Amino acid sequence: MAIVQARAQNSQVQQYAGIPLSKAGQSSGSRKPPVPLLETSEDWEAERKKQGARGWRVSTVNERFDIATSLPRYFWVPKRTLDSEVRRAFGHFHQGRGPRLSWHHPGGSDLLRCGGFYTASDPNKEDIRAVESMLQAGHSDVVLVDTVDELPSLADVQLAHLRLRALCLPDSSAAEEKWLSALEGTRWLDYVRSCLRKASDISVLVTSRVRSVVLQVSWPLFFVPSPSLSPRAR
Repeated sequence: MAIVQARAQNSQVQQYAGIPLSKAGQSSGSRKPPVPLLETSEDWEAERKKQGARGWRVSTVNERFDIATSLPRYFWVPKRTLDSEVRRAFGHFHQGRGPRLSWHHPGGSDLLRCGGFYTASDPNKEDIRAVESMLQAGHSDVVLVDTVDELPSLADVQLAHLRLRALCLPDSSAAEEKWLSALEGTRWLDYVRSCLRKASDISVLVTSRVRSVVLQVSWPLFFVPSPSLSPRAR
């Protein structure tokens, strides 16, 4: 019986010989579409349609990174907003990171991200109108969430990560009986906990209360609560 099973396994291995690894184990009927890399404007348009964000469009105003080097080449802006208005509005935000769509909820609410507003900025009436239209994006009820005072800074997260890495190395100087207290001392768990708590609060606003949220962050690379919102990400 064992010999028969071994021969059956060998025959299965021979059948898979020559098949690319990415196709092995996938049936023709259950093959899933590839994960979008969002490298082209077509990728962004396909993702916009997949989310059902009808009130938004793909902007190519930053295609050469002349608006903001910390932003992608393409992003979503309100459909009725012109690229000239995008340029004027983004110029009043820190590092040119104006409000743009991160995720659209099927119920109609939106999650936006933007940088901090320049306090010394002196926008004219047209600029103010462009900024307001991009922040509201057709919604009458919008919540602005400022994470500067509620979440750790980028320098704090980097320092905590360095301490965590040093603690996990084989030649760490931390004693085994004091390892958990040393882990708490890195503040890494505290920072992760605070980010997850804030992401959960924003998810409740967007999903349960159906309110659009503008997430104002102080650094370009920051957590986005989209994975906790989207079933495809989970």
